[in-house]
Amino acid sequence: GLLSQWSDEFQERFAKEEKAAMELQRRWRQRIWTRTYMQKYYRVCIREWERQLKSQHWNLEVRSKLSYFAKKKWRRLFLFENAAAAQIQKWLRNLHGLKHWRAGIREAHLRGLASLMARYRRHKFI
Repeated sequence: GLLSQWSDEFQERFAKEEKAAMELQRRWRQRIWTRTYMQKYYRVCIREWERQLKSQHWNLEVRSKLSYFAKKKWRRLFLFENAAAAQIQKWLRNLHGLKHWRAGIREAHLRGLASLMARYRRHKFI
């Protein structure tokens, strides 16, 4: 600091404060990244993501985090859901195509019936 440049006493005090702050940071880092802390933090994160998934089941960000960090519990379910969704989409796509294909056939059939009915009504014996 600026005061440490003016006198040796302030320079010594500033050095002690700086050393104490560095030691405090070092001890905090050692404490915070212990295995126990990491496991607790992991469980808290998983719980939070599961809570978010309950409120918004198709949130891709949460699903990707859970499928990576909680593989045994969630990955199979998400893979199954994706496979089922792909099959449903394929089925619907085929159904939609079939609907359009049948619409043309139905329209041609109705036109044939309408012309047959018109010819029937024009017949002189009716």
